[in-house]
Amino acid sequence: MKRYHHLIEGVLQPDEIANLQKIFDAVIGQPWFHLTEMNREAFAAELIRLYRKGVTDFDKLHDLASLTAAAHFSRDQPQEKRLSIRRLHDAQKYYGGGDTRQAPNLPPGGASKQ
Repeated sequence: MKRYHHLIEGVLQPDEIANLQKIFDAVIGQPWFHLTEMNREAFAAELIRLYRKGVTDFDKLHDLASLTAAAHFSRDQPQEKRLSIRRLHDAQKYYGGGDTRQAPNLPPGGASKQ
């Protein structure tokens, strides 16, 4: 995340940046993440977008970021991508409604189980 500081408009507090960095590192460290510079930068932008959109709870943000990455930045695994896209869509609707319960069909840790 630190290398992608140009994506951050406005001011984030050091603890906010640290939390975004933890999520970023955890997700791009998954074996299914297709690790290219373009994917890392696009994922960093998406993670920041989710945070700025109001998903500030660490666990919810981690879940949505994991599903987003699995749906858009994973290695070529069509069946898992389709499942991740469907789960991402469900989770975004669920979290967008302000409900604080666990989103449906999300394993603990979001998409990291794939």
